[in-house]
Amino acid sequence: DLAALDKTLTALSAKHRNTVMAGRTHLQQALPTTFGQKTAVWLSMIRRHRERLEQLKPRVLVGGLGMGFTLRATLDVLPPNAEVVVAELFPCVVEWCRGPLAALSHHALDDPRVRVFEGDVQKVLRAPGSRFDCILLDVDNGPDALVTLGNRGLYTLDGLRTIAAALRPGGAVGIWSASGSRAFEKLMTRAGLRAGATRLAAALGAQHVGLGRGRMADEADIRHIARTRQRIVHE
Repeated sequence: DLAALDKTLTALSAKHRNTVMAGRTHLQQALPTTFGQKTAVWLSMIRRHRERLEQLKPRVLVGGLGMGFTLRATLDVLPPNAEVVVAELFPCVVEWCRGPLAALSHHALDDPRVRVFEGDVQKVLRAPGSRFDCILLDVDNGPDALVTLGNRGLYTLDGLRTIAAALRPGGAVGIWSASGSRAFEKLMTRAGLRAGATRLAAALGAQHVGLGRGRMADEADIRHIARTRQRIVHE
């Protein structure tokens, strides 16, 4: 258990910070050091490995909880070690999805892979070190049908560049829209994304898919999530 080892080494480093011991380099006597310094070096190595292992975990950002349909569809295609951050602007929506609406998403918020952020998804996108393998935005009915005027920034060139910057290498973004928009797809391309659209039944809208430079996470996953979302809606 690397977390337990981290805790033990942290305690040893603090306890023995002044415990002098002989220093050795390549089995030769060297300048004296402390046992705390020695364990601190081990601790640094363990933390570096933990960070690298953490980066291997799939991370997904879902912008907009709604009734939990997008979240449920996302969880259904992710492995057990994944992390899903859900950003929801309205606390009452989170409360509803934990309570009377929980069954609609098969209690998605109870999944241990889920972490809820109550606030603007744009704050998550701009947070230092905030990187994701997949970003799914379901906060509006598209670039031209906003729930709040504050979401307008998501669909500007700067907003799309912020989204692209929040993607890990190989990542992808899906943006829910009530209708397709060639102009928006061109804007996504200007932001450095390889744009396209998954069109669903006419009454159900479209999912704009943006892929970063190079080969990104399989866009079929996003298309599958979009279709699964609609299946759950109509169950």
